[in-house]
Amino acid sequence: MSTITLTKGIPDFQCMHDAPMIRGVVITHHSKPRKRSEGLLAMVDTGSDVSIVPDSMRKIGLQQSDKGGLIVSQENGVKALRPVPFYHLCFELCGTRILTKWAMFGQENYIKLGRDVLSRSTLKVCWAKEKKGLLELYENGTATSK
Repeated sequence: MSTITLTKGIPDFQCMHDAPMIRGVVITHHSKPRKRSEGLLAMVDTGSDVSIVPDSMRKIGLQQSDKGGLIVSQENGVKALRPVPFYHLCFELCGTRILTKWAMFGQENYIKLGRDVLSRSTLKVCWAKEKKGLLELYENGTATSK
């Protein structure tokens, strides 16, 4: 069980979500841990099926694991299926390595940790000074605060 310090409302960071953020998350190649990113900011996104990593992480040579589809809903209600590749990688947080085969690249400059990672780990996190208590993330991807 890991305890991770989170912060809400990080200054100088444009994020429209009121979700927990983790500092210092490292992305590594799934089998070559020396191919790695610097520590990045990650948002705990229990509503996302897959994790999304910054497009700049292509530089560490991540391996494509599979192809899938992304359902895109438009304002007029029309839905479209767009094919997307998934990547095999590892997240390192608090000395723990968490593997996934379902990450995809995105345009944000931070990581979104989705249920592909959250459902395989139980993280107990303590809130930063702004809020006291614990946020527990369960294997099914749900979270509760205490």
